[in-house]
Amino acid sequence: MRLGHGRIQLEYVLPSRMNCLGSLRLGHITLISDAFDPKTLLYASHHGGYSEEKFHLAGKEVDHGSPVSFLVSASHSLAVTNGSVRIGDAQRSLLIGVDKKSAAVIAYITFHNIGSKYFFRVTYSAREMDDTRCAWKEQFAPEDFSFCFSISPYLNECQC
Repeated sequence: MRLGHGRIQLEYVLPSRMNCLGSLRLGHITLISDAFDPKTLLYASHHGGYSEEKFHLAGKEVDHGSPVSFLVSASHSLAVTNGSVRIGDAQRSLLIGVDKKSAAVIAYITFHNIGSKYFFRVTYSAREMDDTRCAWKEQFAPEDFSFCFSISPYLNECQC
C-alpha cells in the first residue's frame, strides 16, 4: 500500500501456484453511507466509448456479481475500458483507477437500500467462471498475477 499525492494505491501479487477454479474477486471498496447524498448517488465508467456513462442509484437495487446459475458466476459487469470507475454523489466522488495493461479486470457494483442507509461497494474481478471454462489449461499459469488500483478524490465539475 502506498499513500501520496492525494491518493491511496494498493497492490495485490498472487503467486502462480494459487491458480484455481472459481472466481477471483479483489479490491473491494465500500462507501460509508453517511459520506454521500443518497438522493444523487451514482457510479460512472467508460464502456468502450469516449464518454463516461453515469448510472444513478436512488431507489434502485444493483448486484452485478450475483450468479446467474451454478455454471455462470456473475450476471453483469462494468468493462472499465478507460481503467476507472467513479462513485459518489452530485458534489464529490471517488475515482478508482486500475492499470488495464497489467490486469484485464472488470468491476461489479453492489448497491442495496437498508432503511435510511445504503450499502454501496465496488469489487474488481480478475476471473469469473462459466460453462466454457477449461480447467486443464489454467493449471499451468506461468507468471504471478499482479493487480494494482488507486483511489483518489474527484470534485465533480457540474451537477449530475
